[in-house]
Amino acid sequence: MSTPTSQSYDADDYWGQAVTKLTGYPMPSRKGLFTGLSSKEKSPLFRMSLDKIGVQSVVDAAKQGSLKSSGQDYDLYFYTNKNGHVEMYHARLVFIGSFMSENGRSRGLEANESLSGGKYKGKYGDDWDIGPLGQYMGGPGAALSALITAKTTQGAEFNGASVPDANVVDLNSFQHTAQAFDRAAQFFVDQGAILAGWEKSLGSEQSAWKGQAAGIFWQLVHQLNGNYENYKEQLGAGATYDAVGDPAFTPKSSHSKQLMAAQQTLLTQGKSLQTAWNAWMGRNEHDPHFFLIKVLNDILTWLTEHNIPFITSTTTQGNVINPTSTTTYSTKDGFQEPHPTYGDLTDIQNWAKVGEEAVRQWNEFIDTPHPDIEGLQLGLNGTAQTVLSNLNNAWIDSTKPFETPLTTKNTGSLTEFYTKEKTEKAKEETDKNNKDLNTALDNLNKGIGDMGNNVTKSLNDFGDGPGGIKDLLGNNDTKDLNPGSGSGLDDKTGKELIDDLNPGSSDSTQGNGDTTHTGPLNPLFPGPNTPTPSVTGPDGTTVQLNKDRNPVMTFPNGDKATYDPKTGKYTVTPKDGKPTVHDLNPGQSVTNPDGSVTRLNKDGTLTTTHKDGSKQIVDPSTGKVTSIDKNGKETVSDLNPRTDLQWPDSKTRFTPPPTHQDLNHDVTRDLNHDLDRSLRNLDRDLRHDLNSLGGNSHSLNNSSSSGGGQNRSGGSDYEEYDSTFHPGGTLGAPPGTAAAPPPTTELGTGPGTGTGSDQDGSTPLNPAGSMGGMGMGGMGMGGMGMGGMGAGGQAGGSSGERVRNVLTESGPGTRGGTSRTGGRRGADEERSARRTRTATSSTAVAGGAAGGTQGGQATGSGERDRVHWVAEDEDVWGAEEGGTPTVIGR
Repeated sequence: MSTPTSQSYDADDYWGQAVTKLTGYPMPSRKGLFTGLSSKEKSPLFRMSLDKIGVQSVVDAAKQGSLKSSGQDYDLYFYTNKNGHVEMYHARLVFIGSFMSENGRSRGLEANESLSGGKYKGKYGDDWDIGPLGQYMGGPGAALSALITAKTTQGAEFNGASVPDANVVDLNSFQHTAQAFDRAAQFFVDQGAILAGWEKSLGSEQSAWKGQAAGIFWQLVHQLNGNYENYKEQLGAGATYDAVGDPAFTPKSSHSKQLMAAQQTLLTQGKSLQTAWNAWMGRNEHDPHFFLIKVLNDILTWLTEHNIPFITSTTTQGNVINPTSTTTYSTKDGFQEPHPTYGDLTDIQNWAKVGEEAVRQWNEFIDTPHPDIEGLQLGLNGTAQTVLSNLNNAWIDSTKPFETPLTTKNTGSLTEFYTKEKTEKAKEETDKNNKDLNTALDNLNKGIGDMGNNVTKSLNDFGDGPGGIKDLLGNNDTKDLNPGSGSGLDDKTGKELIDDLNPGSSDSTQGNGDTTHTGPLNPLFPGPNTPTPSVTGPDGTTVQLNKDRNPVMTFPNGDKATYDPKTGKYTVTPKDGKPTVHDLNPGQSVTNPDGSVTRLNKDGTLTTTHKDGSKQIVDPSTGKVTSIDKNGKETVSDLNPRTDLQWPDSKTRFTPPPTHQDLNHDVTRDLNHDLDRSLRNLDRDLRHDLNSLGGNSHSLNNSSSSGGGQNRSGGSDYEEYDSTFHPGGTLGAPPGTAAAPPPTTELGTGPGTGTGSDQDGSTPLNPAGSMGGMGMGGMGMGGMGMGGMGAGGQAGGSSGERVRNVLTESGPGTRGGTSRTGGRRGADEERSARRTRTATSSTAVAGGAAGGTQGGQATGSGERDRVHWVAEDEDVWGAEEGGTPTVIGR
């Protein structure tokens, strides 16, 4: 028995398509149903014999039609007239694939009866196959009944064709799947409530948790709770739904609801197919032999009306010679042959058209609507088309929730979260440190600006005032104070003073005894006119850093290219064109307008290969430039000497790169170190220039007393120079002698000091106040305390008297002079703590106790108390071990 394969229905057979799709039953092709039921003459549904018989003028009607003779299923008689010669034929037809009655005669199918069986042998050995036709007739009924009654087509079969396991339609699976979605939805509802309780108990994320294990646990709970809430929304969990499906089922999720709606639609449309099939099978038209008999009856009717009645006979009586009578036949008017549809009926090949017509009518009944037949108003095919359309439209709506898979709202890993938290926390700390550092640098810049202004004013006053340098020199010319400069102190500003003290920053003059140094002596303040360094490659391309410290290449033709390592942007600016910005990632290259190619290496360096074969490799992180000519010779240059810090002003900012974790420590330490060294140089240079006027080139901090202990002539025993900046010293006194005690004059006084005369008649040279109370490099900057470097107005003293210096003293018991031990201790204490003092009269603010007056007696107030100390447990950055012992900022 033949078994059709899955989906073997014809493309235009919607009935077969609908049955297969809704049940999985393999409907056979309608075009092949009658291949095994056709004769050797290709006549579907019957075989026949065609015999020429003796002519009779009258045909017995009882011999015409269905089942009129034994062994035949249909008999037909007809006449022909060939050139006036009348002949008579007998066609005997035997049906193929019909059931046999009890008396051995063929019979048609009864209502709701289907063919069954498969291949069999005919009377004359012909091979017939009734299987496919029986499967097409009865198979839909068996499959639809299983779907509707058992809710599954598992095991459904008819006449040797069954539903393959892979194509079984199980309505119960809709409910099982819906229940699975409901269980998932309920899980998220239940567990989400637990997680929400946890998160509520933990509270919101605390900033202190960032980057810590507690923060990771909080994020885990928060992330799971958020994801579960999102899953509930996607599943429609928690809503109320009506019962649906068969058996009735109450969904708990949107997915479950749509699944049960899809099941209900499938069941409803299956019932529509079953109704149409029952109506079709309840009529004789479901049997193709019914239409074969109908076609043969039509032929018989035509023969009766146009062929058989128009035959006449003429009988001639015999004579003596020939006594036998003779009968001849002829046709009358109205005789017709051949058949208008099937042609010459004496040609057995034309009888195939008869069977084909019967098959056509059988198919037509399946495809044609029958408004007057209950259940077949649309016909089988029309009903199937409606079912497929309804099912498709309903399932489009039902499948919408399944078109988009469930998505996870937050897919970030805990590692990513931890890294992000650490990064954000580090950024917050870095931003705070940068802010603090900029604030400190603002104060530093202001202090340095004030220092320059104070130095300028003090030196101008020093040169112009009574008893000043002009009086000492005996003339009004102070140009010799800065030999070779071509100008005196009168016109010097703070910036010009630094230029004078740093020859090489804006001119080529060497100074301070340095015979090899060609740049500024103070690398922290190179001066405002220092050019930006650049490196010229073998092909003429120059490389330098712009104000943002990004490398800029200027090609020989004037084109430029700038690379920003922070953003990865590579900007090419033609000499006469618009800039073009490229995103340059590691391993990528950009062709410059001059034909050179620049590539970003994986280590962050840029390699530019020029057309002449030479190369330049720039490291933006270090400022190193490696030039390689076409012969392979390498030259390494540095774009990064410390010329990036220009003359400080109130707008100067120093923002360290965000990649340096300890930048606040390192930059402050380096800044203190450089500033300390620079101020020492300033101290040395000033003393060198000033002492040279009096013929004394020794350090102002070297001992100038004639003996130990207290200098009875009013001077002091000075501590040996220990690399710490101690303001003071005898001006113009030769070695081993002491100057006469003049009225005390202080270069800098404490905060709030007025400009009036002191008790001994001296006048402060720097009444401007302090520099913010910051100690730097051992130089007491509470009021630019460079005591002894000026000459004030005299009260009871002559203009020719020398100026007495007031040095730093350390503590009680040392007024009027310092021992070496006490002086050292005072210097150490000065480096350990910041002192803020108030001063009146002739009190020295640069150091410890007040200096002595004539006879070693204090002429002003006594030693001032230390009113501000740096707490030992306070975190003061800039004062760590290894840095300078000063307080830069808090």
